[in-house]
Amino acid sequence: MSLISYSKLLEDEYQDKLDEEGKIFVQFINKSAIRMQNLIFGLSQLARINKREDISLTDISNLMQEVKDDLSSIINKYNAIITFENLPSIICYPTYIRLLFQNLISN
Repeated sequence: MSLISYSKLLEDEYQDKLDEEGKIFVQFINKSAIRMQNLIFGLSQLARINKREDISLTDISNLMQEVKDDLSSIINKYNAIITFENLPSIICYPTYIRLLFQNLISN
């Protein structure tokens, strides 16, 4: 089990036994563990990037739609609304731009 699972279990099982300070501590553990999970995910994504990836003309609207699709569960969980239209095509490292948008949306 992960830290997130254990902290959620602690919160669920002992909610009525924790005082307000204890509840705050458990919430802090949950939020910190989620941030750490996101950081680890971002680092693993960065490690997968081929450092020799070529710069290419990238349609940012298409890339954003792919990112939005990839993060749909997080977006839905928080009832977030992500809108964009008529984004340009740019010459860039597509993987880095994808990670940029993924991190902006997930954080």
